[in-house]
Amino acid sequence: MRLMPSSPGLLHTIISIAALHQAYRELEVTQTSIETHRLSIMQRDATVNLHLMTSSDHLPPAATHDSLTHKQLALKSIRKELLYLEYSNLEGTIASILLLVWQDLMDSGTNSWKCHLDALKGLVPVGLAPIGLCTKAEDSSSRTIYNNFETTYAAFHILGNTFVQSKELYHPLFSTMPITQIMDLSDGQSWAGCPAQLLSIISLLNNASINISPSSDFMDTIFSAFQEFSPMKWAIANNNSSFMKPRYHLASAYKGAVAIYMTQVMHGYRETDAIQLSHIDSIDFLILHLISINFEDDHFKSLVWPSFVIGAEAREESQRKSITRIFEGLWRRWRCENVRNALKVLQYLWNLHDQMQFSDRWQWINELH
Repeated sequence: MRLMPSSPGLLHTIISIAALHQAYRELEVTQTSIETHRLSIMQRDATVNLHLMTSSDHLPPAATHDSLTHKQLALKSIRKELLYLEYSNLEGTIASILLLVWQDLMDSGTNSWKCHLDALKGLVPVGLAPIGLCTKAEDSSSRTIYNNFETTYAAFHILGNTFVQSKELYHPLFSTMPITQIMDLSDGQSWAGCPAQLLSIISLLNNASINISPSSDFMDTIFSAFQEFSPMKWAIANNNSSFMKPRYHLASAYKGAVAIYMTQVMHGYRETDAIQLSHIDSIDFLILHLISINFEDDHFKSLVWPSFVIGAEAREESQRKSITRIFEGLWRRWRCENVRNALKVLQYLWNLHDQMQFSDRWQWINELH
């Protein structure tokens, strides 16, 4: 909040996101009202507007006018600050760029969000991104802000690179701390919900997939870290006992999803074959972890990545229906176009698998490139 008064770009970005969220909400209310006469009270309570969830139609221009107007003003403000090197309020500029990633995920759900991360990385060579500030800044509030910047950037970069063909190595932008320490910070500060140890493993897997022939020692490191992670220990590490159950289910779902991701990107390695045989729980069991997190629980919002990965392995109709309901709930919480796109991709993968009759070891990740 303290950044907003001196950062017009940040203010416009926040308003743009809020306006888009409200536009989606109003559209759903309108469509639900139209269909009310065809649904009983019980059906309405149990039914999500799946048409809105999967429709290829976008919001009408009038509904997005405010969002697009403020997005344009935000971009102009950021451009002015960078063009004239007005980086006395650099914190607000960085926050604006990171929030624009959210705006694009909500608005289009395409890879355009990556352009904002690339712009952020472009600040480093010209000396605008203050690398190391979060460890050197004397002001504790500044350290907190830059720690938040780093963990948010790390989550966007690492998870965002999982389903692209040309993966990029993660390098800290705002910190000189070891990556493991940055990952540890993400446990308490990141919106993604992915446990730090698993996020670090995903980063290592992204790095390994870039290397044509990763060493056996490197693979052993990944495999050992995966084995050592305990969802229960991670869950009870939080001081709030009321969070233990959802955190356990969240960590268990993420661990299962990481195991699946490992077999996809490192297919054919001895270590991943062992994981496939002994560490991937049944899809039904993993889905049970997903649906055990209440829709109203804040941890539910962190299920996008593991739900997609686990959903890609769903073969039974009952499993696919459960995954679809999860994404319907995520849509209602996030109002994010990226969630709709994820479900569309899953439906494409399911249809493709059924048509081609692929084996259980089908490398579905290749269909995403």
